Amino acid sequence: MSDDMYLVFVYGTLKRAGSNNAILERGGAEFMGEGVTRDASFTMTSPHTFPYVHASGTFQIRGELYKVDRDTKQDLDYIEGYPNHYNLMDVAVVVDGVEHSAAMYYNERPPSRWAEHVTTRDNIQEWVLNIKLLTSERNYHV
Repeated sequence: MSDDMYLVFVYGTLKRAGSNNAILERGGAEFMGEGVTRDASFTMTSPHTFPYVHASGTFQIRGELYKVDRDTKQDLDYIEGYPNHYNLMDVAVVVDGVEHSAAMYYNERPPSRWAEHVTTRDNIQEWVLNIKLLTSERNYHV
């Protein structure tokens, strides 16, 4: 990948159905496909109306892979609160049988037990966007 382009693996509000996906669309990000992390070494929690991935655990993470330019990557860093709220790590992601190296935002705090909105199937965790929940809790962070 060139210095001006980045692969980013997203798993929450930045996904196509997510509330922050407009950042990727506006930046002209290229959707590379849905995929999972190669390694089962993560845990996903969801203490709010968005998920965290923690760099400890026994699960793969399902998400979406995007190719973004430098400006869009900076916008993502801003919205994700990098490096104070989320940090970045390189992960191996498998999309359509092809392995890619991508950046993934993760949280360094110890995982909570809160896993509402997180589904686990075949040792793969995924955050499930719940429109009803988001509508009913719209004023949660007032």
